[in-house]
Amino acid sequence: MNFGAADFKMCPDTEELLFLEFSAPMFAAFKKHSEISIVDNIIGYLSEHEEKAYMIG
Repeated sequence: MNFGAADFKMCPDTEELLFLEFSAPMFAAFKKHSEISIVDNIIGYLSEHEEKAYMIG
């Protein structure tokens, strides 16, 4: 696999990051066939809900 995405969830009690899965995202293939950008929609949603979004980096 040349590219992948790791999914995490923050535990509400401990604020510890919990690993969920590692997978090959299908965003590019979905956009190619549907002309809908999942990435742009995720960014838009997170921008509108900043107070609930956790940025890791």
